[in-house]
Amino acid sequence: MIKYKPIFENNSLMIWKMVIASSLSWEVAKLLGSHHPYLAPLTVILCVKSMVDQTITFAKNRFIGTVLGSLLIIPVYKYIDVNALTIGLLILVSCFISKWLRLDSIVIEQVALTILLVAVLEQQAGSYVFDRIRDTLVGAIFAIVINIYLFPSTYVKRMEKIYDKYQGELSTLFLHCSDWIKGGCNPENGKQMQQQLQRVSQKLLHINEDSKKISAVFHYFPLCIKKAKMLTEYAQKMDALRNGCTYLLTVTETFKEWGRSGKLNENDKIAWSKQMEIFSKHVEDFHDHSANSLYTNVVEGQQNQSYSFILIQATKRFMNSN
Repeated sequence: MIKYKPIFENNSLMIWKMVIASSLSWEVAKLLGSHHPYLAPLTVILCVKSMVDQTITFAKNRFIGTVLGSLLIIPVYKYIDVNALTIGLLILVSCFISKWLRLDSIVIEQVALTILLVAVLEQQAGSYVFDRIRDTLVGAIFAIVINIYLFPSTYVKRMEKIYDKYQGELSTLFLHCSDWIKGGCNPENGKQMQQQLQRVSQKLLHINEDSKKISAVFHYFPLCIKKAKMLTEYAQKMDALRNGCTYLLTVTETFKEWGRSGKLNENDKIAWSKQMEIFSKHVEDFHDHSANSLYTNVVEGQQNQSYSFILIQATKRFMNSN
């Protein structure tokens, strides 16, 4: 199975966002009187991700874990001696409380980390626990804001390029299908084409999921709402491309059976190969009038043939779905 790489993954841009957010959060933490300003950029470094929804999730979970861990350790840290046994017991109890509350694994990790650091550092340097809560919040805010508002248009541009790429790829696949039909629908070649279609369809599914996640986040942030709508529009277009892949997968299987039956005549080959050629030219808009002009002729001439009937019904569903 091919590992999917998120389409919005951009390590160079992520590094710049991390640098800017870390620097700003450090200064803000100092202005707020923190004696441990490094805690703010530490949160930034841990939370900034290529996907903004992941950044929000990590930032939220880190802050929740920090607050919960602090609340659990504050009442007891003055009365314990820090050693292997007490640290282990504190982490054990705190983590099971977090588990009982059905919190995320990231939250549990942050609870354990907070318990450890507060137990050790609060006795050595006062105000650590309050600095940790405040600076974690500062870092989380900067991680989210910088990640969303710094070059948000890159998400739309990336989606545009991806759409153009797969639009061209689907157009080529329709042409391959047309040539394959002309050649008599060789089953082995049909199987290879189906495997390629399945790969493309799976990639389109992942791309759409990523795009919808970004769009859902952008809808909640002023100045990004327009970009959210653009991403939603591209997601709808990608859905249409995926419908095209699904259609080709369906008809390819029917054509394979038709070819094996020996009943596929030259007129059938010509009619359906031309239909695939027309679809290839209208991948962007299957509602285009010229995209279904030949389809009408196919229906009128072949509606009484069993294989044609199956193909006609599949084609009708495909065109109505876009």
